[in-house]
Amino acid sequence: MKLEKDAFGQEVWAYFKRGRMAGQLKIRIRFEKCIGDWFDYLLVSKKEMQEILKDTGWKIKKFISSGKSFYIAIIEKERNLLILSTGRNYDKSSHI
Repeated sequence: MKLEKDAFGQEVWAYFKRGRMAGQLKIRIRFEKCIGDWFDYLLVSKKEMQEILKDTGWKIKKFISSGKSFYIAIIEKERNLLILSTGRNYDKSSHI
């Protein structure tokens, strides 16, 4: 993504220069006297989410849509099957 410096204020430009993706925010939650830790929050389309997860070992289990442009994605770790090989062909007829 190529951004023109003139299109954004200096704060936004500095944000992109730090290596953040478009839609990637760093936020923390405050409620009364409780303040949580900072964490990354990503705002992307469903298609972008699928692309981001491709070849990572994670998959989208379900999208929950709000009826507007907002959604929640439930993701899960893909199950990897381990296939072991002895290095030789197994012929059932020779073991009867």
